[in-house]
Amino acid sequence: STLRGVFGAEPRHLDLRWAQTDTDLDLRNPRFRDAIADLAAPMHGRPKDDLAGEDVRQHRRTVRVAWSAAATLTVLLVAALIAAGLAIQQRTRANAARRRADDAATVADGRRLAAQAVNGMHADLARSMLLAVEGHRLLDDTQTRGALLSVAQAAAPIHQLIHGEWDAAALAPDDNSVFTVSSAGVFRIDLDSGRRRRITDNHFGPVRTAEVSPDGRLLALAGRDVHLLDVNTGVEARAPLRTGVPDALVNGVRFAPDGSSLAVITYPVEAGVVWSLPSGRRLGSFLSNGSLELGGLDYSRDSRWLAVAGAPGAVYDARSLQPRYAPSLAAARVERNVAMFPDGARVAVARFDRVFVRLASTGTPTGVSMASATPVALVAVSPHGKVIAGASDDGTVSTWDAQSGLPLRSELLGATRPPLFLRFASENRLVLATNAEILVFDLSAQLGHPLPGAVNDPALGVAVSSNDRFVAASNLNGSVQVWDLVRHTTSRLPAQGTAPSVAFRPGSTELAVGGRDGRVTLRDVETGRSAHAPIVLTAPNPSVGLLPGLGVESVGFDGSGRILAATTGAGDAVIIDAASARVVRRLHLQAPTFLMPVAVSPDGRLVATAGPSGIVETTVTGGHRREAENGLSAVSIAYSPDGKRLAVGTLDGRVLLLDARSLRMTAPPLVSNHGAPYGLAFDPAGRLLAVSGATITIWDVASGEAVGTDLVASGRLLPIAFSHDGRTLVAGSENGGVLRFEISTTSLLRSLCRTAGRELTRDEWQRFLPRVRYRATCPA
Repeated sequence: STLRGVFGAEPRHLDLRWAQTDTDLDLRNPRFRDAIADLAAPMHGRPKDDLAGEDVRQHRRTVRVAWSAAATLTVLLVAALIAAGLAIQQRTRANAARRRADDAATVADGRRLAAQAVNGMHADLARSMLLAVEGHRLLDDTQTRGALLSVAQAAAPIHQLIHGEWDAAALAPDDNSVFTVSSAGVFRIDLDSGRRRRITDNHFGPVRTAEVSPDGRLLALAGRDVHLLDVNTGVEARAPLRTGVPDALVNGVRFAPDGSSLAVITYPVEAGVVWSLPSGRRLGSFLSNGSLELGGLDYSRDSRWLAVAGAPGAVYDARSLQPRYAPSLAAARVERNVAMFPDGARVAVARFDRVFVRLASTGTPTGVSMASATPVALVAVSPHGKVIAGASDDGTVSTWDAQSGLPLRSELLGATRPPLFLRFASENRLVLATNAEILVFDLSAQLGHPLPGAVNDPALGVAVSSNDRFVAASNLNGSVQVWDLVRHTTSRLPAQGTAPSVAFRPGSTELAVGGRDGRVTLRDVETGRSAHAPIVLTAPNPSVGLLPGLGVESVGFDGSGRILAATTGAGDAVIIDAASARVVRRLHLQAPTFLMPVAVSPDGRLVATAGPSGIVETTVTGGHRREAENGLSAVSIAYSPDGKRLAVGTLDGRVLLLDARSLRMTAPPLVSNHGAPYGLAFDPAGRLLAVSGATITIWDVASGEAVGTDLVASGRLLPIAFSHDGRTLVAGSENGGVLRFEISTTSLLRSLCRTAGRELTRDEWQRFLPRVRYRATCPA
């Protein structure tokens, strides 16, 4: 009523009483948008239809812009996703390529280290041990395992390896300690523990050589003069002994065994001086014609004679210093070292590349001269005079039989410098010192450890029980020896004429023994009881195994232990039910022979024999007979653990790998370098094949490559068998005895780390493993 009369006409208005909700008041609602157009048209001075069309066009433009933006964003998103996918793919490929490159580099590094370990053994055996360990750590394959085996075999004679730096060293009379002299003082090193105790930190001028008195109380340090120290206090026991030789250094010193005198040799003025130890009085001197800087002299055990290398007199009366004889001066000038035999009647002499023995009374050479690949600097004779040892300039040591002059074993390695002294501590214990290491060698040690108490008779067969507790060996004299590796005892089973073969029944400790008495016996070696009477297959062979046709030649079980097969000299293979000891079947497979090894397939379906006429295989029922290499003389035979392969050793030194079902060759023959392979054995995994003869070669079956160097022992090795855990290899020797070779990588790694006595230096690491971060090779 207030506005009544104010307007001349009815104002423009919208009737929106129909709009009750938010949706009704939305511009996207056509009715509401139409009402708004009715109100906006007069305000903009435009027709309602034009205003509505512009709104549609604006809306459509907005929609188009929105869709364009969405499409652009979609394209960008797809492009980004594609780019990201390509980047991830490229990164994956790059990572894979880098991993392949790293893997290839690791393989190459592992094999390179293995090769360097083997090739560098002569230069530095301790370093080779560590390189072999690191190579196997990078890569476990035939080459790195072979390097472990090769280096471990070279290191086997080393009882102790002690590293250090010193100018001179001397072995104490107790043979268990060594005195060393350096700028840090005088130390006593225990050879068993390697522990060092300082005697004194005093200096005694340039010291070139040292020696301990026979009673172990005095230590002689020789350089320009000779200082005599109390070994307990390090205090000089008397005034230094003066040589009286101008411009000369003492380079050789030796106490008389009875403690009566002390003799030295000087260089470059070649002269010798002898003093009385009780009084310190100079007893006399002699000339030395030696042209080398090695002081070689040695007293006889009774202290009566003094042998001097390179001296005109060669052997002197130790009291009067009158020469016993006068050798040629030309010969004397090339002598480098001498060692008296315990009997005093002979002298071992080192002369460059050979060692020879001459009579102490006349100087006349006796026996055979012993050649060395490198110049011999020092020579030593064992306490019983049976062994001669020579240390060369490169640190290698050779040993010979003193009577025959024949080498006793391969070179002893481990030293990296020329020798300071070489002494026998016992008949089999040899001590070598250089400026950088002290080595204690056990001349009887080898990678294969002999089982104790073995009979001195050729071993014809060996076997290991399924639990790896018992080892059995049959001998030519007919006895069967059994070792209990847990209780460390040995026992013998009754003789059976000659017992050429033994085999343990799988899954038990029951031992089958085949004898030339024509019988097979089954006995539990743990209880000592036999569940069955002997199985008689033939009459006894009265010819000690040389007459074919009689006696049992070989025995073998299948994988389950249900079937026992035995061969006879008549050429028969006899199938026996192992549980009842009942003969099931007799198959004639070979001509009569006195060597007919047998093998039963693991599944018990096949039996194969080897003989002078070749290989014959048949089912245990006697059907499907197959023959191979007719006319070929086969001496050993073995099935692989999976039964797919048959390995056959031939008299001409080959090992054939045949398909067990067809007897066809599956790989080129393995050619041994040790004569006829009389022993064959697969490891439990079937990856390795051991072949025995003069040595043992371990072959990688898949690659046909030999794993490391041959395993060696004294005497020819005939029967062999793997332990069931694959960690050891047992071998019987024709010289008597049974050897156990620790061949597992775990054992080899532990042995090498224990023997090496040091770690790789950082310089060595940078040289041999530049891509790998430095670490301890043997942290334990």
